[in-house]
Formats: sequence, structure tokens, C-alpha cells
Amino acid sequence: MNNQAAADAYLESRILTAAPYQLHLLVVEAALRHARKAREALEQRDFEVSYFGLTKARECVDELIFGLNNDPIPDLSEGMKQLFLFVHRSLRMADLTHDPALIADAIRILEMHRDNWVLAIERASLERAAAAPAQAVAPVSPAPASAAPRVPSADLSSDEPRSSFSFVS
Repeated sequence: MNNQAAADAYLESRILTAAPYQLHLLVVEAALRHARKAREALEQRDFEVSYFGLTKARECVDELIFGLNNDPIPDLSEGMKQLFLFVHRSLRMADLTHDPALIADAIRILEMHRDNWVLAIERASLERAAAAPAQAVAPVSPAPASAAPRVPSADLSSDEPRSSFSFVS
């Protein structure tokens, strides 16, 4: 098996076994990777490579837009949609005008989103870890067969950043 085939097999395995929040992060990282490649190509005046990089980056941003979930917090979801639409427009305009600065704007926004997403993942992991010992000690009472699963309610009074993406699959 050559190196590319091994890398492809690893990526496929990583995608197939990833949780939804990890998939979101993979798409953001792919958008960043393609946008950076397109920016470098555009700076070198290689319009063909920049076109393909920008097209791939826009496809990733499309996935981010279509993956938004309006249910938990509609206003946040709409704000994220507008942010991703701005990124998409910047990438499209960079392709039309051959302006690497437009790609740089999109990259900055995607990097901030990725960094905040990673922090949200870490915080959720810490909260789950802190809750796990308490759940292990507390007696578990069986739920009635007809009971629906309990979904924690969102604390809308908190100033902490929230995401419209669900950590629960």
C-alpha cells in the first residue's frame, strides 16, 4: 500500500468513527487547508490551483451551513449561518477578483471558529468527566419503559458561548 492509499484509508476510518462534533471540526480544518492552499496559489498567480482550492473550501463551507441545527438556539444558528455565508462570499469574490486578501479574511474567521469549537469540545469533555463520578456514585433508578430520554435544558442566562451543533448523536 502506498503512502497516499494509507492516508486515504486513515482519513476514511477517522471520518467513519468520528462523533458529530468531531466531524464538524474535520470539515472546518478541511476548509482551512483548501483556503490556505488557494491563497498560496493565488499569490503565485497560479489561477487553476487557486480555483480548485477555493472550490473545495467553498464546498466545505457549504457543508458547515447545511449542517447547522436551528432547534436549540435559532438566533445563534442564524448568526452562524450569516458568518459562514460571509466566508463563502469572500472565497467566491477572491476567485473572481484574484484577491488573496479576501481569502485571508475567510481564513481568519474560520480559524476563530475552529479555535472556539475546540474550546467548546474541551469544556464539554471536562463537564462530562466531572459529572461521571457523580453519576457513578448516585443510585440509578430504572426509567419506565414509556419514558422519553431526558434532554438537559439549555441555560439561556449564561454568558458562555453556545453552539447550535449538538454533541449528542
